[in-house]
Amino acid sequence: MINQITYRLCKAGHQVYLVGGAVRDELIGRPANDEDLVTSARPEEILNLFTDLKTLEVGKSFGVVLIEGIEIATFRADLYGGLSHKDCVISYADTIEADLARRDLTINAMAVCEVTGNLIDPFNGKYDLHNRIIRFVGQAKDRIHEDPERLLRALRFKNDIQGKFAPETMRALINYGHLIQHVAKERIRQEIMKALKTKKASGFFMDLNKTGMLKYVLPCLNDCVGHTGGDHHQETVFEHCMLAGDHISPKYPLVKLAAYLHDIGKGPKFRWAKNNGVQKVDPNHPIAAMPMMVEILTQYIGKVKKENANLILKLVCYHDLVGEVLGKDRDEQQIVDVAENEIELDMLFAIGKADATLLCETLWDDDQAKSLYDRCLKAIKLKSGQQ
Repeated sequence: MINQITYRLCKAGHQVYLVGGAVRDELIGRPANDEDLVTSARPEEILNLFTDLKTLEVGKSFGVVLIEGIEIATFRADLYGGLSHKDCVISYADTIEADLARRDLTINAMAVCEVTGNLIDPFNGKYDLHNRIIRFVGQAKDRIHEDPERLLRALRFKNDIQGKFAPETMRALINYGHLIQHVAKERIRQEIMKALKTKKASGFFMDLNKTGMLKYVLPCLNDCVGHTGGDHHQETVFEHCMLAGDHISPKYPLVKLAAYLHDIGKGPKFRWAKNNGVQKVDPNHPIAAMPMMVEILTQYIGKVKKENANLILKLVCYHDLVGEVLGKDRDEQQIVDVAENEIELDMLFAIGKADATLLCETLWDDDQAKSLYDRCLKAIKLKSGQQ
């Protein structure tokens, strides 16, 4: 269908290009999730050319048309009037170069001609991609002021390609990071969830800390930076949370997010229990985290869907249950009860193993854990009448 669309537009004298993520992914040998097309044709011209196909003009002010479900946009030049993507006046552009100039990062400001296959790269995005450099198009200050969500996008793409920031980009992220306060919480949540698609999303959270944005995005996690992890940990609470989150597969983003946040109850606002003059973590720290987690899930990253929020809360609440049973501090029947009524057994063991991951070692014994898992699963099946 894309070839048919391209052929018809080109036959009518219009230019057609593949842009954005599809070009970036192709250059690094990664399958493209989306194929975004842009054209010199105006929306009304596109609609007139495809009267025999199913068309729909969406985002009318943005010049976007769907043809049999395939999105094609008219070249644009955007003029921003404030600190939001909503404060934007759209005007059509005549060239692909003008369209690319409005984009956020050089690695996202490339296009491929659908006829010749030539790469259009006015901002040296291919060079930056090859060298894993994150750099804003043009002046970083201008791109950030146009839409501060680009602050998070820069961090996410840097972690996605395991790259580094250009010096001027890093300076801009630090100098203008406070503008993240102008980004809608729902958009912040969307960026975080996209960041969780990488195995080591800790890089995203650590960059939030390095640029000073963590205190605005996740203040409870920011409180854990530099805070001692207690008698079991050589690493700080923040470092431990990062290790735990990285241990969870990106296939399970909600569990992964819970792991990155699981120990916020150990932050400096929490009481530490003393045992014979030695500071030890109060076993109630998961409960202490609950009000903070509710605040995160309802305010700081917008309102998370109720079922997702409940799962994250329960994972944080019970993150140390399996470890404590393995350590003989609690009875394994508690795992059975929680798995029956609160959290799937696999998730409970996954976050338990993540919590046992330390900087220099692990407190987890795979053989003991498997034996415990098998016993709990058998008990659950017996109780439910399964064989």
